[in-house]
Amino acid sequence: MDNFKTIEVRWFYPGVLPDQLFAWFNSPTEVLAPADCRTDVYLQSSSPDMGVKLRQGNLEVKCRQEKLGEIEIKGDNIGQVEQWSKWICIDDTAKFTPENIADRSGWVKVAKIRYQRLYQVEFTDQIKLTSISQPTDGAAAIELTQLQVNGQNWWTVACEYLGSRIDLKSRFNPLVQLLLSDYPLPTSNLSISCGYPEWLNSHPLHIGVSTD
Repeated sequence: MDNFKTIEVRWFYPGVLPDQLFAWFNSPTEVLAPADCRTDVYLQSSSPDMGVKLRQGNLEVKCRQEKLGEIEIKGDNIGQVEQWSKWICIDDTAKFTPENIADRSGWVKVAKIRYQRLYQVEFTDQIKLTSISQPTDGAAAIELTQLQVNGQNWWTVACEYLGSRIDLKSRFNPLVQLLLSDYPLPTSNLSISCGYPEWLNSHPLHIGVSTD
């Protein structure tokens, strides 16, 4: 079983991903990983601190360790910084698929088209970012994802640091400011800043889905 730790900030917005946002993310000066198109299946939970999902045949459990405070972007946009731990259970004998799990009570399918940029980070007088192709400990990621759940369109943007040892004030917050420095950010506030478990529980996007 693999274990990962992250510090991240994320926002969710209803509707289709705006063309302006995709054009910004697909900047010719950046290395954009191929789009990751998949369907994840989430277990309904009453806890915003715990997420359980099936992703590409593997079972993933993600637990929010702590809310670390707020971050302010461009003056009037606020996000909630959170620390997470994730465990991935890989079992080649298990035949988990969205088709044979999602129809069971308590599970919901979330279709995703995810775009991601990864960077190795050097914290000097000025933060230096070097594009990389694979996530590593101590790297940073910025993500833009189109979502569809129960026939509804949503999209999400997130910045994360892969690891847990980073000073928020002197390193993480300036890192997020740098990653979003030229981002055409829509109005963002704490009500839409959270992780996937809280989003799935706090919005009426799974009305009628049984959890018995």
